[in-house]
Amino acid sequence: MIVVGFYTENSPYEYEAAELVETLVDVGVDYHLEGHPHRGSWMANIIIKADFCRWMLASWAHKAPVVFLDCDARMRKYPVLFESLPGSGCDLAIGWLDHPKSRWLSNVLVMWPSLGCWNFLDAWVLKNRDRATHHGPADENNIPWAIEQSGAAVSRLPPEYACVADMNDGTKFTRGAHPDIEPVIEQLQASRRLKGEMNVRQ
Repeated sequence: MIVVGFYTENSPYEYEAAELVETLVDVGVDYHLEGHPHRGSWMANIIIKADFCRWMLASWAHKAPVVFLDCDARMRKYPVLFESLPGSGCDLAIGWLDHPKSRWLSNVLVMWPSLGCWNFLDAWVLKNRDRATHHGPADENNIPWAIEQSGAAVSRLPPEYACVADMNDGTKFTRGAHPDIEPVIEQLQASRRLKGEMNVRQ
């Protein structure tokens, strides 16, 4: 198993990545994180996620599962579930938010070098490039289309593995439906604080 991810260089995301690394070291998981130059906006920075995941799966297939995490994630416990997923018949597993609105999450993907996973990544890459050109929605919104087009067998990760932090105004996300949850992977959603800054950064 190896965790992969990227962050924007010379930005507060470097701190987020360093904090993620600390938690990975604590639980004993290998990792490969890359710093990328700022591309002009928050959206331009994240829209490369599908391309990055495809490159990382090609580079680290021998260490599968290859687990993509956003750099503002924290791994609180060793993810034992990821070791059993290959036997379940799925091509990949993706985070799922079930509160307040159900949707796929692009902040955690667990990938194996199966045909279905490659087909999913190819479809996701193409859709993201199209939407980026036409100023469409974020990469996350393109996941359902990529699943349908690829025919990949995709498992929804349980909430412990994609626990989205609540907002400062009290809005509940994962904990709204699972108040007693003990996260394995927690997503701190730094974009709530940093998206505006990245959009005005030169």
